[in-house]
Amino acid sequence: MKNKNIVEIYDEYGEKYTWKQYYDKVYNHSQCKPKPFKWVYEIDPLFKNNKPALHVVPCTECIHDIWNNRESR
Repeated sequence: MKNKNIVEIYDEYGEKYTWKQYYDKVYNHSQCKPKPFKWVYEIDPLFKNNKPALHVVPCTECIHDIWNNRESR
């Protein structure tokens, strides 16, 4: 990149990165394996209305496959 010396890299939180740090971060992210999860309704004590809220929770690959096969019928 011809203007590499004047371009600065910032993340969404305003943290500045060097080109090497940015490369490492992108490369490491590209090597991540997907983690299985499922959507659940649970009452979150953080909210005072005591209504179930939809969010994701981690699960095993077996449970993930069961849930996905069940929902695709």
